[in-house]
Amino acid sequence: MSSLFTKITLWAFVMATSFSEILPAYSEDFQSITQSAEKGDAAAQYKLGVAYDEGDNVAQSYTEAEKWFRAAVEQGDSDAQYNLGYIHKNGVGVPQNLVEALKWYKLAAKLGNADAQNSLGAMFFIGQGVPQSYVEALKWFKVAAEQGHVTAQNNLGDMHKNAQGVQQDFAEALKWYGLAAKQGHAAAQTYLGVMYDNGQGVELNNAEAVKWYRLAAQQDHAAAQSYLGYMHLKGEGVPRDYVEAAKLIRLAAEQGVAKAQHNLGVMLSRGMGAPQDDAEAVKWYKLASEQGYARAQFSLGDSYEKGVGIDRNYSQAYIWYSMVADKRGFELAARARDRVLKKLTLQELSEAQQKQSALYEKLKENSDWTP
Repeated sequence: MSSLFTKITLWAFVMATSFSEILPAYSEDFQSITQSAEKGDAAAQYKLGVAYDEGDNVAQSYTEAEKWFRAAVEQGDSDAQYNLGYIHKNGVGVPQNLVEALKWYKLAAKLGNADAQNSLGAMFFIGQGVPQSYVEALKWFKVAAEQGHVTAQNNLGDMHKNAQGVQQDFAEALKWYGLAAKQGHAAAQTYLGVMYDNGQGVELNNAEAVKWYRLAAQQDHAAAQSYLGYMHLKGEGVPRDYVEAAKLIRLAAEQGVAKAQHNLGVMLSRGMGAPQDDAEAVKWYKLASEQGYARAQFSLGDSYEKGVGIDRNYSQAYIWYSMVADKRGFELAARARDRVLKKLTLQELSEAQQKQSALYEKLKENSDWTP
């Protein structure tokens, strides 16, 4: 089955974690921590910075948080260095400053701080504040991953799978995804499932794919829900179950997965696993089409042409058929476009072509869609 992940989803690893998740709150006596911090205790200074950032037993103050992180930094505390990098990279209580963020990330990374190493790798990966470099990204992800940093392990899997900064190596990707998946990383569990599903770097094993999809789906990972639903739909690795398929695919569709939105529309149009409902099917076709999903665009054109689930509209049918008519594998759309064209007046055709052109340009602005 085809993968939803032909493009890396950059983004999980750039800022997958919120600041509050990175800095745990401390319940120790605030006054005692303050006294120790004022005496120069680096650990206490760091904890005090966290307390002010979190508003733990004190009024939240990013200014005070930065002050105490800097005090800890002056004593070589790598966690404080990392946190200073984080707040400057993300503009937490201070204006965003990528140069300052890079400085602190580098200092912490060189002291072996895995969070900083991973964040530094992410900045090189997308070229944020530094020249884009997959080679540098790979270097920093690897040193973090070797310390067990789960996000870095997933990132390494991505890079080996997608041949970014290194030759494509499915076996190596499988290794890093596996390490991250065993730590509960939902995206890695999904990618690992995809590799078993497609026989990439490992013998094809649908049951193993289902196992990893299910673990990620239980964490509400949208793509995993879509994949697992598809496995239930086709009866691959699990008994065929349209009701379970519809439930899972709907969960993914509601999170915006275009393929799931289209699949849900198809199931609703046929009454598979859910009551037959052409109008709702069209709703999901529209949502997927607006994300540039070609199959949904064809289905939407077909709905407009036939007036199924929506009023018949040959102009709209022409527009949506035209969006996919020139794509490989969509010869049927080209014939359908030419068929409905004959039902339009010259003025209607001119207006439809203008609307289709504008829609085409709008979708091109979406970086996740390629004409």
